[in-house]
Amino acid sequence: MEGLKNIGVEGAESGFEDVTVLLAAIGLKELRVKAAKNQWENITVLTTSFLRDIGIKAAEKGLRVATASSVEGLKYVGTVGVTNDVTDETVCGLLCLGAAVQKYSPVQVDHVIKHLRKMVTEARSDNYFVIVFEKEYEKECISKYPHLESSFEEFIESFRSEEKELPVTFVTQILTSLLHRKL
Repeated sequence: MEGLKNIGVEGAESGFEDVTVLLAAIGLKELRVKAAKNQWENITVLTTSFLRDIGIKAAEKGLRVATASSVEGLKYVGTVGVTNDVTDETVCGLLCLGAAVQKYSPVQVDHVIKHLRKMVTEARSDNYFVIVFEKEYEKECISKYPHLESSFEEFIESFRSEEKELPVTFVTQILTSLLHRKL
């Protein structure tokens, strides 16, 4: 599993072609889905963070196909285990990837926003869940990728700019999300 991450991240860093990095991302994406089906929470969380790492490095190196595949690999896979760690890691990963594409491949920003919204919807949450925990996710992302700090905020602005008015059930949804989220 870590070998796939290394092929993807180090391969992109070393100048491997997009297809080589793409194959590593596809392998992790498939492993992530299988791990989630088997309720292997730790493996699902690890593959999620590995996909994020590959996607960020691919974006930095202009490998658009591998970046897109990493984004698509960070989809909602259901409840895994007894915590929300997989969902949290997925949302954080998509936000970090959003910051990376904001900085290195702005044409892919809408693609990340689309997948982030889809993931949040499938998790039966609310797009405002992302905004409420934005600072927590930003802190985690920037601690791992300090070079994405300014683009993280730009990506959040892009995400917010597509928001509609708050639904009447907003407070209820946020309270529900807070109850299910480990703090």
